[in-house]
Amino acid sequence: MTLPTPLRADFLTARNDAHYAAQLVAAAGVTMLEADPHFHYSSTTFAGTQLVGEALPDGRRVRLDLACLTLSVGEHDLPLQGQTMAHATDWLAQQLGRELTFAEWDMPSGPTGEYGPFTASDEALAQLAEWYVLAGRALAALTPDVGSGDPARVWPHHFDIARLYVVTADEDPEKSSSIGAGMTPGDGGIAQPYFYATPWPYPSEQATPELPVGRWNTEGWYGAVLEAGQFASESQVDTFLGRAFEQLLQSLNRE
Repeated sequence: MTLPTPLRADFLTARNDAHYAAQLVAAAGVTMLEADPHFHYSSTTFAGTQLVGEALPDGRRVRLDLACLTLSVGEHDLPLQGQTMAHATDWLAQQLGRELTFAEWDMPSGPTGEYGPFTASDEALAQLAEWYVLAGRALAALTPDVGSGDPARVWPHHFDIARLYVVTADEDPEKSSSIGAGMTPGDGGIAQPYFYATPWPYPSEQATPELPVGRWNTEGWYGAVLEAGQFASESQVDTFLGRAFEQLLQSLNRE
């Protein structure tokens, strides 16, 4: 697979449009499903190029195809390009027969969420989808001997795709230790897409040993980061995630 770089000039538009569109899939779960402690009801799996919500009480699933920004419920589709969030919300509510309840968290500012239509180009959406496909493969390949890793999920708040590897479990999740590994298409801290690995809880000594590619982040949060443009092949992504996981596991085991 050709790496999805360099980033298109309109990549940010695609990222923001898709981030808002993902809130529609999350809203279906928030509205129709019982909350669970792992937040599966509001997050999605990733298949092909689609975000796939949990099964609703009637068996249907709400899906969003990142490659063409099409929202689907069962056999009914709504291409979102040129539509507004308000129109998409009304359409989805009609499909579900319920007024939607959206999760309450901060979202990027911009016209898509406030009043404007989805305007991302086909080419930028295709590049965005390629990042998630690349991440899905890399996370599937990360199979350490320690830690029970759930399948990768897309989390609509930060719009990252990630796996959580529980190292030591406790009934209180805050007392469990774990390592999260994933990819975000960019955020307020790092504008471009990046892969990451981060532990919980943060160790008292935040070690920063040399990595074959990527770097350590210690400002705001602790973990390893591999940004777009810092790797030339998928194998380097696999090497980064594997080595970062090993180092973080050593740090957790020293606590």
